[in-house]
Amino acid sequence: MRYHCPQGEIASAVSTLFRPELLRLSNEGLLFHPFRLAVKGSEEETLSSTKDMLALLESNTAQMVLEDMEEMEDGQFGLRWEGNLVHIPSLEDQDSLQV
Repeated sequence: MRYHCPQGEIASAVSTLFRPELLRLSNEGLLFHPFRLAVKGSEEETLSSTKDMLALLESNTAQMVLEDMEEMEDGQFGLRWEGNLVHIPSLEDQDSLQV
């Protein structure tokens, strides 16, 4: 995943467990996954819990995921993951997004 920090740099590390049900698909076909950004404190690393943020899946990873996606009967998309078809909502449908 890639996350652009407010000053424009890219976060050096993002560690969030991948959960396919949290993926979001943009109208342009880009895949996003939520995460909590780790920020370095003076003595230890702490997690930001103020809000969940979205990171763009890196293109090689996104390509592998998109290969396992299929169109569902209602015109939405789903990801075949561990034998189950997981619905992937559009990016605009973030009201139920929780990490």
